Amino acid sequence: MSLLPRSTAEFQRKEYWEKFFSKRSVPFEWYGEYTDLCHVLHKYIKRSSKVLMAGCGNSRLSEDLYDAGFNSIDNVDISATVIRQMTDRNKLKRSNLQFLQMDLLKMSFADNTFDCVVDKGTLDAIMTDNAAVTVQKVTTMISEIRRVLRNNGRYICVSLAQGHIVDFIVGQFASGWLVRLHQVKLDDSGKEMTGGIGKALPVFVFIMTKVTPIEGRPILKLYEVVQDESGKCIRLDSIDQIRGHVEDAQQAALVEWHLRSVHPGESTQIDLWTTDSKEPKYTLTVVDQLKGKAKNGQFAIFIVPHGREIDWLFSSDNGRQQLAESAGYERLVVVTLHRWHQYMSLDAVKDEVSAKAVEFLQVSARNTKKQWPILSLGDGLGDRDILFEGRSDCTGPFVVEEVIDEDGNLLRRLVFLNTPHMAQSEARMLRAKKKKKKKMEVDHSNLAFSFHSAMLTGFLFAQDLILEYDIQKRNNVLLVGLGGGLLPSFLYHTMTSARIQVVELDPVMFEVASKWFGFVNDDRMSVHIGDGLEFIHQQGLNMKSKDESWSVVILDVDSKQSDSALRGPPPAFVAIDFLKVLRSVIHPKGVLLLNLVCRDEELRLSVIRRFFPLFEVVFSIRIPASVNEVLVCIAQKSPLINNFFSSSTIKRKSAGSHVTAVEEEIKKVTLCDSSCERLVNDLCDRLVEGNQQSYVKQEILRHLGHVTVHQF
Repeated sequence: MSLLPRSTAEFQRKEYWEKFFSKRSVPFEWYGEYTDLCHVLHKYIKRSSKVLMAGCGNSRLSEDLYDAGFNSIDNVDISATVIRQMTDRNKLKRSNLQFLQMDLLKMSFADNTFDCVVDKGTLDAIMTDNAAVTVQKVTTMISEIRRVLRNNGRYICVSLAQGHIVDFIVGQFASGWLVRLHQVKLDDSGKEMTGGIGKALPVFVFIMTKVTPIEGRPILKLYEVVQDESGKCIRLDSIDQIRGHVEDAQQAALVEWHLRSVHPGESTQIDLWTTDSKEPKYTLTVVDQLKGKAKNGQFAIFIVPHGREIDWLFSSDNGRQQLAESAGYERLVVVTLHRWHQYMSLDAVKDEVSAKAVEFLQVSARNTKKQWPILSLGDGLGDRDILFEGRSDCTGPFVVEEVIDEDGNLLRRLVFLNTPHMAQSEARMLRAKKKKKKKMEVDHSNLAFSFHSAMLTGFLFAQDLILEYDIQKRNNVLLVGLGGGLLPSFLYHTMTSARIQVVELDPVMFEVASKWFGFVNDDRMSVHIGDGLEFIHQQGLNMKSKDESWSVVILDVDSKQSDSALRGPPPAFVAIDFLKVLRSVIHPKGVLLLNLVCRDEELRLSVIRRFFPLFEVVFSIRIPASVNEVLVCIAQKSPLINNFFSSSTIKRKSAGSHVTAVEEEIKKVTLCDSSCERLVNDLCDRLVEGNQQSYVKQEILRHLGHVTVHQF
């Protein structure tokens, strides 16, 4: 038997409500019980107030108010059936409780009759859409409510606050009324997730207070939101801000409802804000796993040390899943701290976070009265020191900061605040070797990012060219994209035969790299401030012979379009016409190295194929636990290249390997181990400074284990 309408438009019809109440005589509390609402209602209704219950239905709300001492209540409803039911139900115990059949669009009460009008879902029922005929109806209803309210009276509207409802109701009471909004948390703890997604929606109470105008003073226009149970009010400036507050609360409620059940392998993030902050104070990531893996219990909280939120273990889905499995709980709430807030101590953070985190308990754990464990790394909160805050026209706001890693090393990072959980550059800091200097300096003897160290592989195939050139006359390594300058600085200190030209669009980044990351600008390494696309086009136009071409070109540029599947490089850098120009400035025996970040597999393969007509060998190095990969494009085959790869092992991926048809075209080549090792040793002997040879060899051999050859 259906008790709900087939279409929400039926809510407007008197016939629907007659049929509804004839089917169901027991109270139907769509918008919460009296116990859910009383703490708000008692704040705004006096026991001596004359109250109108507008569209009472068969709710027990007026009965509960009456029993609490509010004895002057008139109840009206359009349905004669429900009025008859309610009268019969209350004639003995509550003889002064009045029930009247009446149309709210045309009430028979005199002007200024009531101190308070309570509407529990009636506006929602009538205003099912914002069509002209509907708006006309609710406008008439609101006019009637205004008419029967006394000065300083209140219209209390309990609503689910859909967008068109918020716009209408706040707009109607925008001038000459104080508009205040409460969110009501319904007491449904421990209940299973039934009733569909609508059951998850939060309930709001709008309080509109009719303010007596004072002659000579401007008409009042005041919006307030009651932020929490303490009753603290936050003033807002516009209807848009009220709507935004409602939408945020609705989204949070839907997330909380979703998290009543366990979703293995899934992660859900929630930001926690203070009332006066412009960024979250905490981010909670809820990570679930199969019950069979939960060897330690159902629920725990893990607090990430301050400054460590960028680490792979805490910033990536795979990392957090690994953390959850290691912790051994069915649900792990991973808590990260934000850089612009002050945190007194680990204990203070535990106290502040734990009460909110347990709101995301799965239903199966809600009836368990226990103290849930709070985990962390060691006893400290972690440390973060912001050295510099800046802003660039290209990247927006950024910071240079220092943090301590898990091994106790001091790390310096450049972070773009449009991607605050990802370091753009990172360097280990060491105490200066000169005894007179007590300050720390950047360690240029290693590379923090694996995709940077993977690029060293490309130098295997350009070592002869680098040594051939007269280093007093020209550069032989071109790098587009500076950032903190750590990759070119590593090459500068490690391969002293290389002369490096860096192209950087953003002059601010050049200043940051020089001041904070030890970047050197001299006759062996120089910076051109300008557009990398234009620089390479100009190089192509001005090049007179292959002797002026580049041995190694490195493209390490990210896209500023955060919603693009191709995060790096920007699409213009992999356009066919540009790639032709780029190929023309690379020596016939040269190498192109590209930092490729693409979240769409078909697009990724499409981009890789664009290099096939221009380079004879194309292979990629995938970085484990990372979205980055390095594309290595070799202009021409040579005996060295042929020896490096074992060409007899070329084979196509079979259809049985569960790959798409697009992927089947890619060739897989097995590397010849002996050739690899000889070439790596040769590179280190010829190009790499002695104290760095072991590190470079180790990194190249590590990355060669993740090579896929696309064209050979």
